[in-house]
Amino acid sequence: MCKMKLIQLLLTSTVLWVLISCKEDDTPVQDFVIGEWQPSIAFGDGDFFEFNDCEKQGRTIFQPNGAYSFSSYLEVLAGDNSVECSLNGSGTGTWLKKAENMYTIEAGSLIETIEIIPIHADTIRFRADQNNYADYSRL
Repeated sequence: MCKMKLIQLLLTSTVLWVLISCKEDDTPVQDFVIGEWQPSIAFGDGDFFEFNDCEKQGRTIFQPNGAYSFSSYLEVLAGDNSVECSLNGSGTGTWLKKAENMYTIEAGSLIETIEIIPIHADTIRFRADQNNYADYSRL
């Protein structure tokens, strides 16, 4: 009887070990930053401004797999003195959550740790420091 209990205990512990250790490694990351974002407002050096329609074409995208991409647009004066919306910059890289609301973004040679705060369900704030930030709206 003692041998039977030992075998049952070994089988039970083996099954538990298999269940615990077989956690799926490809579980997608769930984080409020995941999604596609467009710039809406910014505050810096004491000035507040709303991004114009051209600048709002910019996108910041956080993928669940840690991929990151961005694009920014700017109004420029064309040769005929008209104003055109032009791609100002774009890039790809990776993102990683380091701590509560703190993220490291790597894009090319740029490695930056930035605070990203949820403001509402569809608004996040990129804060460089206490006096400089930009709000983005979820698309």
